[in-house]
Amino acid sequence: MRWLRLAPVAVLLVMVSCDRESQDSLAPSMSLTADSSANSTSTVCVAYSRKLADLKAQQAQWSGDAALQHRVSVISSVRDDACR
Repeated sequence: MRWLRLAPVAVLLVMVSCDRESQDSLAPSMSLTADSSANSTSTVCVAYSRKLADLKAQQAQWSGDAALQHRVSVISSVRDDACR
């Protein structure tokens, strides 16, 4: 008789457990950190591309500046590496 009172509780626990398993299987397989990592890579690429465009605009104004030319080449290399 006692097991008849516990049977509905056991059935309820099994149903809740099965419901959670089905929700877990519907969850996306990509982790949140992987997604944010992909976004940060593209953001870094865009940031260096903007910086390079600004430096090239400055270089057009001051064509004889050797330090600026060096900075443009360095940022260009870093941007190429970040955008791979």
